[in-house]
Amino acid sequence: MSSLPSGLAPRAGLSLLLVGAVAVALATHRPPEALGQDAPPDVFSAARARQHLTWLAQSPRPVGSTRLIEVRRELLSLLAAMRVPAEVQTAEVLRLQGSAGTVLAATVHNIVAHLPGTEGRHAVLVSGHYDSVPSGPGAADDGSAVASMLEALRALRTGPPLKQDVIFLFTDAEEAGLLGAEGFRQHPLFSKVVLALNFEARGTRGPSLLFETTGPQGWLIQRFQETAPHPMGNSLAGEVYPYLGADTDLSIFGRAGVAGMNFAFIEGLIHYHTWLDSPEQLADGSLQHHGENLLTLTRALAAGDAPPRESPGRVYFNPVGAWLVSYPRAWALPLSVLLLVLEVLGTVGGARAGRLRLRGLALAVAGTVSGALAAAVLVTLAWNVTQNATGLDAFAQGDSHSPAPFQAGLLALVFVPFALLRRWGRNRIQDEEWGHGARLPWAVLAVVLTVLCPGASYLFAWPLLLALLIPYALRRGGDTPWKVGLVLTLGGVPLLLLITSTLYPLSSALGLSLAGVSLLLASLVLGLLHPALAWLVQGRWNTVAVGASAVGAVFLLSGAVAAGPRADRPWPESLAYWLDRDGKRAFWLAHEDTHGAWAAQFLGEAPPAKRFDEAMPWLETDVLYHEASLLPLPSARTRRVADDREGDVRTLTLQVDSPPGTAVLRFNLPPLEFLEVRVGQTPLPEAVLTAGRAEGVRIDYWQPPREGLPLTLKVRGEAPVRMRSSTISLNIPTLTESQRRPPSLMAAPFGFGFSDVTVITQTEAL
Repeated sequence: MSSLPSGLAPRAGLSLLLVGAVAVALATHRPPEALGQDAPPDVFSAARARQHLTWLAQSPRPVGSTRLIEVRRELLSLLAAMRVPAEVQTAEVLRLQGSAGTVLAATVHNIVAHLPGTEGRHAVLVSGHYDSVPSGPGAADDGSAVASMLEALRALRTGPPLKQDVIFLFTDAEEAGLLGAEGFRQHPLFSKVVLALNFEARGTRGPSLLFETTGPQGWLIQRFQETAPHPMGNSLAGEVYPYLGADTDLSIFGRAGVAGMNFAFIEGLIHYHTWLDSPEQLADGSLQHHGENLLTLTRALAAGDAPPRESPGRVYFNPVGAWLVSYPRAWALPLSVLLLVLEVLGTVGGARAGRLRLRGLALAVAGTVSGALAAAVLVTLAWNVTQNATGLDAFAQGDSHSPAPFQAGLLALVFVPFALLRRWGRNRIQDEEWGHGARLPWAVLAVVLTVLCPGASYLFAWPLLLALLIPYALRRGGDTPWKVGLVLTLGGVPLLLLITSTLYPLSSALGLSLAGVSLLLASLVLGLLHPALAWLVQGRWNTVAVGASAVGAVFLLSGAVAAGPRADRPWPESLAYWLDRDGKRAFWLAHEDTHGAWAAQFLGEAPPAKRFDEAMPWLETDVLYHEASLLPLPSARTRRVADDREGDVRTLTLQVDSPPGTAVLRFNLPPLEFLEVRVGQTPLPEAVLTAGRAEGVRIDYWQPPREGLPLTLKVRGEAPVRMRSSTISLNIPTLTESQRRPPSLMAAPFGFGFSDVTVITQTEAL
């Protein structure tokens, strides 16, 4: 039991204020209110932008599709009506992907709109991609960017020209591997670009967050802080994002030396890359925030001079809502070291004064660390059990249509090991020992992470400072219950505001499947709040553990009951057809996690599983399969245009024709001594040829030309060239009306595996 003076009324007040702090942080982590059609003409209006989405996101518009061609024509017509100079840039693009021997390729069609400036010494680039994934209409990803760009263009045209050029780039083939952005590097205007603003979406709601910068980070953050009406984002995301293996168009521009900012809203992850990425699901506030950031930053950046080549980095974060705080990154390590020193001095002082014992301190440190790990394990196990029991593991994004009950339930479970350890340590560990036992590992972690990841330092430094002030203030002013409550409020409320404002978007980004990561931090935060929690609980830790278990179970159960598939919340079920002409065989394929009653009509109730690298080498996992009928489907046809030899060097000139409807034409070449490989008119880089000599070469060409794709191979040696070609189309063959998915099901999301594709492979010895 806490030794501090206690009273029911002050404890009740503190409880309400702490809960209120979390509620305020959650309520203020939202985009601004959307403006209507009657908004002034020079400002951004989500209502006006939404009008573009009604025609843009009617249906999927993957690379090269008829729908994408229609959208391109409509975009050019709109730009012409606004009297914005625009052109279509057509470029053949090859880009390395993953391993050195893998190449993505396409002929891209970017739309480039150019607003010349009064001086025009450089250009500000605004980019968003107008293609979508095959599995969804792409209202948010990336129709929100396209609609925002059109509305911002309209607003810019109401005023005088800006000082510098502004280029609005609607990229093609982003979903195929950033090929449109790579293609724009070939455009003459790219040499003028010194600043880029890129807009993305990984969900359908939430604020538009600055999550990545390239170039002079400190200068960019200061411009963002000064200019944006509702600046939201944090340097933790900027530190973590490069290590996630994800890329956007800004990745291409940043590697070319362009300074830039990347924005996205990330809530509603379950809609990402699915049929639910629709105009109806896209939140007006998210569209408004995207557009506000786009318009205000474009005006400000195009009115100034070019950014510096280098700028000292800054730590930045939102303590609450859209209040953005930033300071030089150089302050981060001295601050973290100072706080560690203060905690160590406080620990030594407490030991000398007889307020804590080394044994109790050691037990408290061990209890804090083991409790956090136990909370992470418990949360992960609870979610895995819930997934398996409800079938939610079918969602490749690791989330749910209604994540709030699950988030609340998992958060409640964090209190269970925390309370049980306090109950166990009631007669072994004193309150002050628990306090130092939580602050010491947190302080060490703050220093380590500041060295490794300085942008994350704020998340550890400022809560630690508040936690250090609480016991100091209690020793000097905690002589009455109301004074104790005041001290704990002044320390606990801002701590919870800051922590919640960071952990909530982090949990949205990670999804429920990685909730253990964010809730491990939440468990450590409970340790920082030990003085307040011990004062509130008054030794009733068993009650807390039982209550938290019950609350967690109730929330998880309520979420599970409401999680079933229905027409407005469909579940994914994958299905693909593979025709192997070499083996004269065919199979139905499906993801094990998504196998249900609908897919069972093709694969049976309990199909076996194995790897199918010949059909889908990118999966690197087992898939369910069942033999299928051999359908008379057309495949790629390779014509030998020329076959020349000069000594031991052979040059093969081929023309590969793909059947109508082919989305991807794939070539797999075995390991050979490649001297040159040319796709269309473009040679592969030397790095690909070097890797191909040991591992072979794979080329994925999106939307191959109807007239056929030229392919030139120059190799040394006498061995025949055994080339396996695959055609991939975005459909399932010969489905009758009765075999189609019911409204409660949808295709599995693109990029998380496969769904609704037909793959036809054959090998030819050339």
